Amino acid sequence: MISPDLLRTFLSLAETRNFTRTAEHLHMTQPGVSQHVKKLEDHFDALLIQRDKRACRLTPEGQCLVEHARQLFAEHERFRESLAEDLPSKGQCRHAAPGSFGLLLYDVLLECGQEHRGLRLDLTVAPTLSIPERLLRGEVDVGFTMRAPEDPRLEAKAFAREAIVLVVPKSYRGKGWTALKELGRIDHPDGMSLANRLLAANFPGENLTQIPVRGSINQINRLLDPVRAGIGFNVVSEYTWARYPWRRETKLLELPHAVRDTVYLVKRRKEKLPSRYIWVEECLRAALAKASREVRIRS
Repeated sequence: MISPDLLRTFLSLAETRNFTRTAEHLHMTQPGVSQHVKKLEDHFDALLIQRDKRACRLTPEGQCLVEHARQLFAEHERFRESLAEDLPSKGQCRHAAPGSFGLLLYDVLLECGQEHRGLRLDLTVAPTLSIPERLLRGEVDVGFTMRAPEDPRLEAKAFAREAIVLVVPKSYRGKGWTALKELGRIDHPDGMSLANRLLAANFPGENLTQIPVRGSINQINRLLDPVRAGIGFNVVSEYTWARYPWRRETKLLELPHAVRDTVYLVKRRKEKLPSRYIWVEECLRAALAKASREVRIRS
């Protein structure tokens, strides 16, 4: 990396074309100015200045460096001004979220990007357990997790409640445990855990292993395709069902006892986030409310 001081000296010399006047303008000695130019020439392995007794002139390589240095300083100034403005419509947003919540968040980020073209929106969809480490390594600035992290360097707040739902084919008319056994279950990476929690709350004493598995899938955007095809039921988060394009070709099975997870917003402790993150957060809250209404209407 070239020191900005060397470039400033060279730009001043390019304007004055005189070592003495440059030294006076920068409150340096003339040998100091010469030393700065020599360091630049050594670094670029190029002659930058043609010297004579009264003045100096730029070589073609020197003129290229002048243009490059001016661009660098202009870019730095634009960046400094962008930080000072802190507009919700400009800058980079780096989020991480797990599974279906991450996909819903990405839908929101896409809408934000359409509204404000000055935003750069980066999303990492990752398991809950990996997100705190990503925050601590500085890879992301905001994470959403299904449990509050214990690391004191992070702070979390409850952001949303996500219901676990049982999705059945549109034509399903069965009732009770026996009918579910006859239908069979579709499995996925979180399927056993979610099904155990929801079914245990609503069918106490019954054993999930009694229900045959009719198939499995590990692509989150395809989890409900087998249900739509009438092959079996699936237990997923409400946001998985809410954003499924063909959800109207399935339905939610009404159960007496709801089971919900808390989604936490996590960031580095005492770090003030730019206003663009607050704006994205507000947009996400609105999208979550809409998704929850959709679940209630369609269930």
